[in-house]
Amino acid sequence: MIKAVLFDLDNTIVDYIRFKTTCIDAAVRAMIDEGLDIDEESARDIFVQIFKKIKMEDRTTFQRFLRKATGHVDYRLLAVGIVAYRRARQNAFHVYPGIKRVLKFLKDRGIKVGIVTDAPRVKAWIRLAEIGLHNEFDVVVTYDDSKVEKPNKKPFLLAMRKLGVRPNEAIFVGDNINRDVVGANNVGMVSVFAKYGEVFMFRKNTSKERPDYVISRPSELISIIKKNYLR
Repeated sequence: MIKAVLFDLDNTIVDYIRFKTTCIDAAVRAMIDEGLDIDEESARDIFVQIFKKIKMEDRTTFQRFLRKATGHVDYRLLAVGIVAYRRARQNAFHVYPGIKRVLKFLKDRGIKVGIVTDAPRVKAWIRLAEIGLHNEFDVVVTYDDSKVEKPNKKPFLLAMRKLGVRPNEAIFVGDNINRDVVGANNVGMVSVFAKYGEVFMFRKNTSKERPDYVISRPSELISIIKKNYLR
């Protein structure tokens, strides 16, 4: 009997890549308008290379971009890009289609729902507020709560302890085999790979670990639970 379903946040609940692409494109266009000598496609390629090496939330991203694009950091262009990025951030977060339906399905059946994310606490809550889901989860465990990143067992176990459920009573849904599926399997949870959020351009799933289920859209989770875990 499943009593809880836990989700990763970025690229599982929130379409973070869409958000990041929207904001970066706005920043690049603003810098080009101010004289940066580069085309948008070449700029995107540089950002892809950067994000293969650092986290997408790294505060030095635009400095790194300008060094690669021009050989130095022009602080006038840097400021223009950052301002454009911040302006584009408004209303740029989107929830994946079907997520709200899934949450309603779970809550209607008394199944608890939660988040386990490597994002910092404030940023995680801001993202949830941006998409209007800040009141929908019974527990939200962030990096600041566990002080370790997935696939470490600690954040998974902390979330389940807060919910009062055992690993064999919980499902974990995430887009990253290396972190989400490995972590869930290691603690004995049912693992679901959210293939719809997989980002090939920025990372490779190198683990040979297998999820219990693979879904191509959020709504497929409902069928899995109905077929296998409801009495």
